[in-house]
Amino acid sequence: MHEPGSIQETLPPLPVAVWARILELVVEESLSPIHELVRLQLVCRTVLEAVRSVPLAVEVDRPDQLTSLRPLLLVCPCERVHFHRRVEGEPLLRDDAFRACSERSLKHLRAVVACTDTLASFPVLESLTLEAGAIHRFYPSVLGGLCCLAHLSLVRFPVMELSGLTPNVVETLKEIHVTPRPEALRCFFHMAFPRDLRLDRFHLHGSFADITGPRSAPVVTCDVRSLATQVRSCRIEAQSLRIALPSWRQDRPPRGADLLRALTGPGAIWEELEFRVLDNRVWLEPRESEAAASSSFDDLGELIPPPAVGLEPEDFLVDAACTHDILATLSWDHAGICRFPVIRLLRFPRREQGAGRDGGDDADED
Repeated sequence: MHEPGSIQETLPPLPVAVWARILELVVEESLSPIHELVRLQLVCRTVLEAVRSVPLAVEVDRPDQLTSLRPLLLVCPCERVHFHRRVEGEPLLRDDAFRACSERSLKHLRAVVACTDTLASFPVLESLTLEAGAIHRFYPSVLGGLCCLAHLSLVRFPVMELSGLTPNVVETLKEIHVTPRPEALRCFFHMAFPRDLRLDRFHLHGSFADITGPRSAPVVTCDVRSLATQVRSCRIEAQSLRIALPSWRQDRPPRGADLLRALTGPGAIWEELEFRVLDNRVWLEPRESEAAASSSFDDLGELIPPPAVGLEPEDFLVDAACTHDILATLSWDHAGICRFPVIRLLRFPRREQGAGRDGGDDADED
């Protein structure tokens, strides 16, 4: 009888698929075993083939981690790769060996990307988080070639123009998250989408927990049409929210009822709107095309634009109470140094005429 360890033990003759499943279960428990996969490739040919068949999920927080993982990432398919913004991951994404290995497996990516053709090699990307690096402007052309993208997050870009999203992205995109860069003076974001875009969710993060003062939060402008007809669920966190309304009248300032009427007009698809505003009101203003007609001139002939009208949070409760298919709620919350109202609007589909009466008759008969 041999004592334990006195003879060389061999691995059981399992198929590659079985070893691959074992490795998948190990990797699912924690990301730390990924660093051990580099050494596991040296065990035997079967394990080597198994390692190279398991789609990896990798989070790279430091440049030295990327250096140690690079040999593995060049031979193993990756399904999810998250680079911290301090890690320069784009050279790996442009490496021919990485592209050949992960072209059809990479579905989730977080990175700083500067070149417009970097992402074109990964057409099956479903979830993408782009962080601002040396280039502070988001260019929609970066997304060219992506035909499966459903979730897009843009982080810390001072300038973002979503209206230029390409048709291939518009066709598949369902969710957008935007986190503007907090600025010392002012941070602006204009919410405008391509006309054919329909989102399940849009979330503009105000970074309330991180800012040092209300003026660092974004000032957000949008047209009521984008809110009503292009987003099912929308949450906006802002220093100030300014909504452009059509049919601006000089003889009567708009009220909350006018906003609700515009939100429930033809083509409306929204189900939930949530506004978190640090200046404690939502501002209504005329559309840019109608602003000139509603403007006046001072004594020197200078154009005076019509003043914006501010709605208090309580106005939504009063006006929604007169609207059959909208429920408004108001609460207060805080994050960091900020305290703000949370205005939430819920829209319910209108029932067909007679539906309620028929239901009542049935109840009486029972």
